Amino acid sequence: MTIKFTIDEEQGMVHRVMSGMVTTDEFAAYLRALSEHKEFRADYNEMSDLRGLQGISIDYTSMRAIVSACPFNRQSIRVFVAENDLAYGIAQMFRGMAGGEHGTIEVFRHLDEAEQWLRHKGVKPPDEPAND
Repeated sequence: MTIKFTIDEEQGMVHRVMSGMVTTDEFAAYLRALSEHKEFRADYNEMSDLRGLQGISIDYTSMRAIVSACPFNRQSIRVFVAENDLAYGIAQMFRGMAGGEHGTIEVFRHLDEAEQWLRHKGVKPPDEPAND
């Protein structure tokens, strides 16, 4: 699987790492696994590391379905780190479609900028990479 995540209950943080090629089915499976995870709460914050993402097989209709299935709520503070243009564009499209329904979302090209923004919002960035 090319999507891994960890949940830090104490910090209320989900850390997601996407790498390689990601399909719509994989993303849907990730959302199901996250929303059903016993430690997950909808108001948790999220750090999404897309720096290793090489491609994503998704169309507009599928992206709409993914946005609708997103388990985060308006209280969540979420950040996406996307260095390459493809990942950055996908993250910005998701942000635009979510329209604030699934938290405050910002997209950055560099990890240090994302971490700084999280700290500014009063959120501690995750310390470790996501694991299975």
